[in-house]
Amino acid sequence: MNSRLSPRRLAALALLVSLNIVLSRILSLRIPMGSIEGVRIGFGPLAPIFAGMAFGSASGFAVGAIGDLLGYMINPMGPYIPVFTLTAGIRGMLPALVWDLTGRKLSFAGTLLPMAVSGLVSATAVPLCIWAFFHVSPAVTMPPAFIAQCFTIPLYAFLFVRLYNCFLRRSPNLLK
Repeated sequence: MNSRLSPRRLAALALLVSLNIVLSRILSLRIPMGSIEGVRIGFGPLAPIFAGMAFGSASGFAVGAIGDLLGYMINPMGPYIPVFTLTAGIRGMLPALVWDLTGRKLSFAGTLLPMAVSGLVSATAVPLCIWAFFHVSPAVTMPPAFIAQCFTIPLYAFLFVRLYNCFLRRSPNLLK
C-alpha cells in the first residue's frame, strides 16, 4: 500500500469522513438510554472500514476518529468522551489489519472475517465504555449491539466488495 498522501487520496479520505458523519449522525437509528446514546445502528462504520481496507489501516483510523470528533461537534448526544473517538478509529483500522493478515481476498467470504472481528470488538468495547463512564449495565447495551452486528457484518462485507469493485477497480489512480 502506497502510504504517500497525495491530493487525490486526501480528497477521497475527506469525502469518506463526511460520509461517515452523515451516515453515523444523521442516517442512523440512535437509541438513547437516559441522557446518552445506548445503541446506534446504521452504515456509519462502513466509511472508515472502506478507508482502512482500501487506503491502509492508518487511513481507516483517521477517517473513523476524525469523523467521530467532527460528528460530535455537529450533532452531539451526551458528553464528549475521547474513548469513543478511539473506538471509532479502531473500527476503521482493525478490518484493514485483519484483511492484510488473511491475504486481502476481495470476495464476500474474504471480507467477512475482517468485518466480524471489527464488529464484535466494537459490540463489546462500546457497551463496556458506556458501563465504565455512565454505569449503564452491559446486560442492557450488549444484546442489542450483538443483534445489530448479526445483520451489519454480512451487509458491510457485501457492500465493501461491491463498492471496491465499483469505484477502485474502475479508478485505480485513486489508490496512487
